[in-house]
Amino acid sequence: MKRKILQSTICFLLIGMAWSCSNDSDVVMSDAGSRDIRQKNKNVWEGQIAEEVDGQLILTADRDELIEAFQSILLRQSDGENVEINQITLVRKFASNNSQDSAVFLIGGGRSPGGSTVSSGVILVAGGTGSGKMFFSPGPINAEGDPTSVSCWGCGTGCFLEYYNIDGHKVPYCNSAGCGPLCDRIFD
Repeated sequence: MKRKILQSTICFLLIGMAWSCSNDSDVVMSDAGSRDIRQKNKNVWEGQIAEEVDGQLILTADRDELIEAFQSILLRQSDGENVEINQITLVRKFASNNSQDSAVFLIGGGRSPGGSTVSSGVILVAGGTGSGKMFFSPGPINAEGDPTSVSCWGCGTGCFLEYYNIDGHKVPYCNSAGCGPLCDRIFD
């Protein structure tokens, strides 16, 4: 058991380091078609996504554009398996290893054609002192114009997106919650 925990911790640290070491110069556009997709998704990720008013999280970005953006992420991650996103959720989560640390996640959820539940999430950050406005967490954008995201593919009753706080970095993972080996995490 200790060995598994150690292996998992090392894996999360390596992923966190890779995530934090990327920069905008890593972006490569391959053709004009990619530029169109990148520009469309880029707009939704660059603007205000949500707002917190009196402790309540309110979606301010266009819901349909966010659904399309998450479907684009999942299509790429699944090597062409079309996933229909049917819900967009804003949720405040607390780090699994530190109940004092919280983060707001924007999560697109749905089902794969095979019936697996799928959720893909990005972390939002507050913009401006006391404004309550929330934006996509500054981080790498890939060639398709999508932000770094974590997606959880699993059974109908589990495989939920959670995170650890490791040395000040929020490192997302998929909690199998009873799915066991049916819970897969895809990070890009």
